[in-house]
Formats: sequence, structure tokens, C-alpha cells
Amino acid sequence: MKIFVTILKSAPAFKRGLILFLLPLFFYSCATGYSSIYNFDYPLTEKTAKSNSSLIEIKIPLGWFVAEDNEHLATDLWLVKDDYSATIKFIMVNLNEEKSKSSSINQLERIAEINKQIIKAGLGKSFSGFNDEKIELGTKIIPAFQYNNQVNQPVRTIIFSLENKYFELTAFASASSDPSEIFKVQNSVLASIK
Repeated sequence: MKIFVTILKSAPAFKRGLILFLLPLFFYSCATGYSSIYNFDYPLTEKTAKSNSSLIEIKIPLGWFVAEDNEHLATDLWLVKDDYSATIKFIMVNLNEEKSKSSSINQLERIAEINKQIIKAGLGKSFSGFNDEKIELGTKIIPAFQYNNQVNQPVRTIIFSLENKYFELTAFASASSDPSEIFKVQNSVLASIK
């Protein structure tokens, strides 16, 4: 900070004005981007898919297709990699009316914590911990977490909201897939939501 102040004081008036004008634009541009430990640059097709709830519309990733959940109707939108080595699922989270009145950010964290408790209980002795992440989507910060399932394969869940509804976006990669590539696909799909 001292270096910045020194540079600013020693600059001619015109340059000082220019620096002071451009500085907020720089911070604004940084604050409106995407940030995660995984990239957002997986190629997407021009084809779109719409969720069962009609709240979500996404671009389909290259090499993926939309699957139907005929058995349970719990999945709002389900993407499967062409070689069946990975899946990405959108699931709507239903909250009672009283709980849904609290702030969206608090709700996202609360939903993430409840999910983690359920997962931990379900995994029992094979539970090996969570890796938490905060994802920046423009001006929103949303929670994500990773864990290994019963057969030690990586799973990543992102909790987000859209039009006052809450969703889980979960990606699962089999042993033959590169988890970081699947999670990059997950981020790219998330960023494509219309």
C-alpha cells in the first residue's frame, strides 16, 4: 500500500487523475469475474437443456448428453459424459417457508452444512473429510465442497440459488476420468446458466 501511495504522490497530476479513474474500474472488473480452484473454460455446445423445474437452462458441454431420471424424478437436470465415465446433476433443494425467508447467502451455507452432515453419516467409516471451496460468480460467492464416496472416487457439490430457489449441482467422476477436468465441466455448466 505504501508503494502505491508513493507512486501516486510522485506522479504528475494528469497521471494521478488517470490512475484514480482506472483503479475503481480495475477492482470492479476483478470483482465481476469467475473464481474457483477449477477453471470455467470447458467448451460448451450451442445446444441447451432445460431443467424439469423450468428454472434452469444451460448449455450442454461438448461430449456430454442429457439423461432422463425416470425412476425417482429427484434430479432436475442430469448430464452424462458420452463415455458414461462422469455425471453432473442438478437437484432442487426444497425448504420449508420459514427457513426460506432467511438471507440467500446464509441459506446456501446452511444447505451445504446439512448436505455435508448427511453425506458424512451415509459414508460412515469410509468418510475421509471435506475440502471446502468458495466460488465467485460475478458478485456472488457460493459454497462448494469435495469428498470421496464409498469407493474413494471424488465427488464435488456446489450449492447455489436462482430465482429464490436453491439447487445442488453435483459432479461425480469414475476412476477412469480426470476429476479436475470433470469439475471444470461442472464450473463451465454453472457459468452457462440462463
